[in-house]
Amino acid sequence: MRFIAAIAFLAALLHGNSASSQALPEICDSQMKMEPAITSDVEILVELVGLPNVSKINDMHLHIRRKLGLKGACSLPEAQGYRTIAYDPDWAAGDTAAFYLALGHEAGHHFCGHVFGDPRGAQSELEADQFGGAAVKRFEAYHNRSFFAQVYAAAAAQYPEQGSFLYPPRAARLAALQRGYQEGSPCGGLAAVEQSGFSPGTRSTGARPCRPVQTGPTSYACQ
Repeated sequence: MRFIAAIAFLAALLHGNSASSQALPEICDSQMKMEPAITSDVEILVELVGLPNVSKINDMHLHIRRKLGLKGACSLPEAQGYRTIAYDPDWAAGDTAAFYLALGHEAGHHFCGHVFGDPRGAQSELEADQFGGAAVKRFEAYHNRSFFAQVYAAAAAQYPEQGSFLYPPRAARLAALQRGYQEGSPCGGLAAVEQSGFSPGTRSTGARPCRPVQTGPTSYACQ
């Protein structure tokens, strides 16, 4: 499955300072230098897809890498057998709701199998938004707390009202986000999530990407 090659569909579109701002899509450079993979970041992916779907992450070789100064999150094309979502940890720490909105959206592009040059254009963005809404629902199950209101507010404040040639207007995106939260997403064939959070094992920093493997009802390992 080929993934985005040049413009990586980017939820870091969330750069507008007001509801009427028209943020431009950023180009995610597949050659950009990123921080070494951090094992604890795999927990973010598990939050988004849920414990029953850890094997799906492994099957896709999907992982998260950090890129200081990115000021958002983006997806990179497959390289060296891995699929990647990059994010700026400083930005993430400052706006948690926007961070999970972006991460859920980017994961959606991977799980929905979107490719660069997809003639459906805006439809692909709506599919990723719907997956993002479903990801927030999994986040809530993982942490056993409500979070959708904050994410929805972040989207309402930051998605451009009129959209652009690449992105649908705000109303359509919010509707897709709400639909995903209420009805789920067909992308990836993910199982329903009912079990709440778990306690990660040893966390470490290493040069190799982490492939999460569930080792028990409340634990995982990286290989």
